Amino acid sequence: MGRIRGKELARAVRALGGDRPHVVTVARRYDRLLPSQWQQRLKAGEQRTLDEWLRSVLDPAPAGAGHPDSHGLWVPHHTALLVRRWADRVGPENVTVVVGRDGDRQHLLTVFEALLGLPHGLLPQVSQAANRSLSRQEAELLRASNAVFAATPQATDRDWHTLVSRGLVPSLVKRPLPPGEDPLPPLPAWAWLVMDELSQRRGEELAQLARDGVRLVGDLDDLRLSPVTDVDGELPPPTVSLDTAVRALEGVVSGAVRGRRHAERRRDAATSPPPAPRTLTGRARRALRRLLPSRSTGR
Repeated sequence: MGRIRGKELARAVRALGGDRPHVVTVARRYDRLLPSQWQQRLKAGEQRTLDEWLRSVLDPAPAGAGHPDSHGLWVPHHTALLVRRWADRVGPENVTVVVGRDGDRQHLLTVFEALLGLPHGLLPQVSQAANRSLSRQEAELLRASNAVFAATPQATDRDWHTLVSRGLVPSLVKRPLPPGEDPLPPLPAWAWLVMDELSQRRGEELAQLARDGVRLVGDLDDLRLSPVTDVDGELPPPTVSLDTAVRALEGVVSGAVRGRRHAERRRDAATSPPPAPRTLTGRARRALRRLLPSRSTGR
């Protein structure tokens, strides 16, 4: 639920809900949401480290609040503000806030089964490997690859899309997390403190919205951050395993092959002569005669 204007919001309600609208949003822990968002941006070409990116989205200064990174993150993820806007439009009794449980992929399916009155277990189980996060080593490998492409003048956006976005990334995430590789690096203490304050404020706002009639599914305590892990200095550079390096190379090669085949198909389509016109079958000719005026003069 991103930032939409009042007229667009009203049009969405008319088109999707009519006189019986219901809006559902999910709230996630900030210490899980933000690293996840950083990973998604890595998959889109981001080159900054997690610490560097967090400084741009958590900077409380006016410049930080108006920064495209901050705007792009908080406009769709300012839970209380979004819920309040929808509640003002459709009524608080028609808005539900679901407290997410990171690590429990079945939780949202179970909640929606209950909301829709479906039998428990009707929706299929979600594989724990489906759409998994990158390991710390994989994330750094992807970030370094993005930096290499950005620093290579001859490399085009199409090259990056073919080799990295459609090659390297799918090859990494389609397999289980490699044994011995680390999750994302711990949050720096400065970022944890900012997120903890934001999290407490959000919890208070959501509790007030619940008192105002918004339905709350789950426990707001589940949105509390994990204990801070204070990182005094830089973490040692991650070492990519041979298996991860080979999988990354396989993805790049596969992307190159697909890109070449796509280029060949486009070239063949551009140089092939147009297909010869197909002749009408006897049945089609007879049907056409019935539709056309008779050629007899009838004089």
